[in-house]
Amino acid sequence: MSEPLRAFRSDREKARALGDPWADLCVLASVDEGSGRLRVLVLRELGDELGIFYNAHSPKAHQIDASPHSELATYFDSIKVQYRLAAQLLPMPRSIIETHWPKRPAVSKKLDWLYERMPQGSPIDPSSSLDQLLEDSQAQDTPPPGASGALLKVLTMERLLLRPDGAHRRELFDVIEGTRQPLVP
Repeated sequence: MSEPLRAFRSDREKARALGDPWADLCVLASVDEGSGRLRVLVLRELGDELGIFYNAHSPKAHQIDASPHSELATYFDSIKVQYRLAAQLLPMPRSIIETHWPKRPAVSKKLDWLYERMPQGSPIDPSSSLDQLLEDSQAQDTPPPGASGALLKVLTMERLLLRPDGAHRRELFDVIEGTRQPLVP
């Protein structure tokens, strides 16, 4: 594991220990027909790798397929550290999805099975409700065909640490080259 990824994990553990609600989350930026799209996702540690899970029927899946180079941002308010990761999103092997499926909350499992009938963002019939759709959707022991994900091949990483005077200490890590460069905030 590279030095910047070790630093990221260390900062993330500190944030978790302080109860930071964003310690396990990231913001994924993607592009859809020339417009930027942002969404909050859970950023998973999968052994030595980082990954995100999503449903293959969601708009983000099509955006990731169209442009697998993405940027992700995290902010750990409890320790005043922000990370910006430029990464190539690689298809996640089905074996990883199946291994992590049992760890998902029941409502997430129901939603993944609901997406097989109704993609994310599709309208709900006014005579129905989300509660009714979830009640009718059965969480199963195995992931549906649309359960998907991506492993992050981190290319560059910026770490921004807020100093007491309000300026940031900013560093750029080129993960591939193994270089570290301080930057003007």
